Amino acid sequence: RLLVLMYHDLAPDAEMGSLSSTVRERLAASHFEAHLIAVRKAARVMTVADAVDEILRTGGLHEDTISITFDDGYRAVHDIAYPLLRKYELPATVFITTGWLNGSISLWWEELAGIIESCDAERFPFADFFEVIKVDIAESSGMRPGSVEWRARLFATASACLRDIDTEAAADRMSAIRSLLGPAPEERLARPLDWAQVGEMSKNGIAFSSHTVTHINLSHADDVTLENEIVGARSEIESRIGSADSGFAYTYGQDVSAYRRIAPILARNGFQYACTAIPGANDASSDRFALLRETLSPTTSRLLLKREVSLDLGGPTIS
Repeated sequence: RLLVLMYHDLAPDAEMGSLSSTVRERLAASHFEAHLIAVRKAARVMTVADAVDEILRTGGLHEDTISITFDDGYRAVHDIAYPLLRKYELPATVFITTGWLNGSISLWWEELAGIIESCDAERFPFADFFEVIKVDIAESSGMRPGSVEWRARLFATASACLRDIDTEAAADRMSAIRSLLGPAPEERLARPLDWAQVGEMSKNGIAFSSHTVTHINLSHADDVTLENEIVGARSEIESRIGSADSGFAYTYGQDVSAYRRIAPILARNGFQYACTAIPGANDASSDRFALLRETLSPTTSRLLLKREVSLDLGGPTIS
């Protein structure tokens, strides 16, 4: 079996329990380290590209394998994950949204989180806000306005709505939210990797590949746009560090029907695999352009993680 683990942003332990870490559900550094210890003991660890290459060359995997992946390109990959990966001598793959690293785009959900974390709860325009995100205002009931839990639920409700619509519509709704509540304070916006950090890590066991240029919603894009976004990000990585991993990670990651349409574009452009955000394990019969990925619990319990990894490796696959 091939178990591909999926991560995004990480937070220092000192920030756990804070408003930002709760609203954004960032994983603690100590949890990530516990995950590394668990996976290192459970199976061999190699990049997804190497695992897929073994399947293509030999018809299967020689033994249970775990791969570690990150999406988007958060600064915490360098500041928190990278030192721990080096400590335990483990490889990983980072799928980066190159436009974010270049400063040409922002990640709308990070801006949304910053806005909700800093908004004035006493003057919150409930009716207008829920009209903008096209959700029944009843979703706002049951939480004390202003509490951390209320802000986390508000963010989860709004981000779920924006995630499923096309990129232009999501931008329009973010503009309306910004008009209602004000912009996100600069200090609340997550920071991306810079290219010097990407270059440093690429020399020490970390692979980098495409997660599109602008984090477009792939389900609503035409084929020309898809190819430009997917191949454009890989080309940028190659121009910056000399090479790019052979894989791709679908943005948002859940629309299987859309990914069936994208697979020929990937194959035509020399990609060897693609990762979804759908939970499960993989084996030699799995569609390499629709690999499943799992997340592990936010815990430092070695017994719990050992059991969880074992169950994940034995979990269902989708061909």
